[in-house]
Amino acid sequence: MPLTLRLRRIGRRKKPVFSIVATDSRNARDSGRYVEDLGRYYPLRQPTEVALEEDRVMHWLEEGAQPSDTVRSILSKRGYMLAMHLKRQGKSEEKIQEAVEEHREERAGEEEMGITAAERRRRALEEERERV
Repeated sequence: MPLTLRLRRIGRRKKPVFSIVATDSRNARDSGRYVEDLGRYYPLRQPTEVALEEDRVMHWLEEGAQPSDTVRSILSKRGYMLAMHLKRQGKSEEKIQEAVEEHREERAGEEEMGITAAERRRRALEEERERV
């Protein structure tokens, strides 16, 4: 059964709240048929809030569940995709936790300052030009 991690809309009209679920990729988004509910995503709150069960998300990623594009973005911002990458490289749990904490602190600082993805890309491009 090909599993995917995706968003399932559960909010009211014009007040979206999404549930992040592990489901069979052949099921429709809101069919109600899912394997496990992993957390919530509140897009209208400022800043957006995400409440996830970290151990279960990691379990499904390790089992081979493929996140949808939006869920991948959410997980990446929270450091879960980085943790999976480091785990596949064979890093120790301590180094993985260190890297994830550093990533989360960096992202929190950027959100407080209001740095957008475009700004981050522009800075990376400038740094690369300086190195050359």
